[in-house]
Amino acid sequence: MCRSAYTHTRWPSPAPDPAAAALAELVALLIDAGPGDWVQRGTCRDSRDDVHFPTGREDSPGYRLGAAIAKLECAGCPVLTECRAYALDVVDLEGIWGGTTPNDRTAIRRDRDQRRAS
Repeated sequence: MCRSAYTHTRWPSPAPDPAAAALAELVALLIDAGPGDWVQRGTCRDSRDDVHFPTGREDSPGYRLGAAIAKLECAGCPVLTECRAYALDVVDLEGIWGGTTPNDRTAIRRDRDQRRAS
């Protein structure tokens, strides 16, 4: 009689699979990667969509006017800090978030990175 090193296992295995657990955690992180529940408390939640997404180039008069209007709304927002932190973490985010334009955020990130490097 030949003995094999193979042991028959039940599928699915009752033992936890660390790879499956890690994959499930990664999927949950990707699904939850959007803004947090603070968005529901933002003053912009009831604004027209176009208010915080001005069109044109950032250096154009129309864009600057639209951005100024959105920034005025952001100035009194109770979640300004959370919104700005989120906006600084998401590199390709369009529109006015946390009272900043995409160019503003690029400059803030650059300054922050330079301070960290010094």
